[in-house]
Amino acid sequence: MTAEGTFIPLPSLASAAEPYWRDDFTDDQLGPRWAFLLAPQEEQVLLGTRPGYVMLMGNSLALRDTGPALFLGVRQQHRIVAVSTELHFAPENAGEEAGIAVRLNERGNLTLGIRREGEAQLLIAMMTDQGQTTVLAEKPVPAERVWLRAIAKEREYVLLYSLDGEAWHETGAAPARALSPEGNGGFTGALLGMYATGNGRDSKTPAYFDYFSYQAE
Repeated sequence: MTAEGTFIPLPSLASAAEPYWRDDFTDDQLGPRWAFLLAPQEEQVLLGTRPGYVMLMGNSLALRDTGPALFLGVRQQHRIVAVSTELHFAPENAGEEAGIAVRLNERGNLTLGIRREGEAQLLIAMMTDQGQTTVLAEKPVPAERVWLRAIAKEREYVLLYSLDGEAWHETGAAPARALSPEGNGGFTGALLGMYATGNGRDSKTPAYFDYFSYQAE
C-alpha cells in the first residue's frame, strides 16, 4: 500500500461506529480507535506528562508531506460529524504548529492550528487539494489555550475556533470532494484527529490536547 493510504492502528480500530464518544486521555495508554500515520510514534505522543492530556511533539513533516507526519486520528465513520478538542500550545520557535485536522492523504487534507511565525503566534487554517496548499485564513491569537472544531457536512468540511469554549467562530471550509478518495485518491477514507509539526524541523515545544470528542448526527 502506498504512503497516502497507510495508517497504523493501536492495536486495531474500533469496529463499532459509535455516534458519540469523548476521550479525556486519563488512561495510561491510547484506546484502540486511535491510529498513527505509517508507523507508531509513541515517543512523540505521550500520556501522563500532564494528567488528563495527550502530548504531541511534532517532527519535521507536515500533513501535506509524504512520510510519517505526526498525526493521531480516528476514522470518520459518519457522513455528518463534529470533532472538537482543547489545545494548550505556546510555540517558541518559527514554524512550530499544532491543531486539529481532517486527513485523507498528503494530497488532500484540512488543518486548523496555532503556528509560530517570527514574533507572531497565528491561528491558521489551510487546505491541501490535489497536492496544492492554500491558506484559508490566518489571524494573530496570543492565547495559549484555544478550542478547535472540524465539522463534516454533506458537501463540505468547516473549521471553527473558540477562545472560551462557548462562542465558536468559523474560520475556513473545504469541499468534501477534496477529502474523498474520488477527489484525491487513497484507500481508507478520511481520518479526523490532532497533529503537530515543526514545518521543516523537529518541534521543541510540546502541544497538549485536553480531550477529543466525536459527535455524529
